[in-house]
Amino acid sequence: MEKIRILQSTKCLLFGFSMIFASLMLGVASIPLISASAILNDTVNNTQDPPLLIPGREKQIIAHPRENVELTCPIRCHPPCIFHWTKRNESIIQWDRFYYPTESKLQLQIRTLESEDSGSYECLGVNGFGSTSTKIQLIVEGIVKKYTIYHQIFLKVLFVFSYQKFQSIHFK
Repeated sequence: MEKIRILQSTKCLLFGFSMIFASLMLGVASIPLISASAILNDTVNNTQDPPLLIPGREKQIIAHPRENVELTCPIRCHPPCIFHWTKRNESIIQWDRFYYPTESKLQLQIRTLESEDSGSYECLGVNGFGSTSTKIQLIVEGIVKKYTIYHQIFLKVLFVFSYQKFQSIHFK
């Protein structure tokens, strides 16, 4: 029985080190807190697995400009994962319109969509037993009208001025 306890303690220690290493490799500033008893219970129940893809989840999301959208990484992790999101091989940091509602970064929220937000988003789930990644395609449909009333007034004034200038040159 003592050998099993030592083995479990060693697995717990290795899991802790692997979580710290994974968070450093992914550039995560904080590490999710997991109690030692939770890790030991998982070890006793033999439910530790590398991250696995959840079948049947959406791989394509269609949205419209100015909407808010939430991308959820379709990966199941036990023990829990640290998630990392990229687009065009660049890390997505929480800033302005991009927001992670949980510390693990399971979801990525994008506020006030723009047409430039279309593309392939990749999420990577890492725990002490491995890693898995998958891609989600975001399609932003529709045209964003970026012109305000001031732009419209400016264009009308410019047109009238150009037309008057044209008349004064050609009809003298």
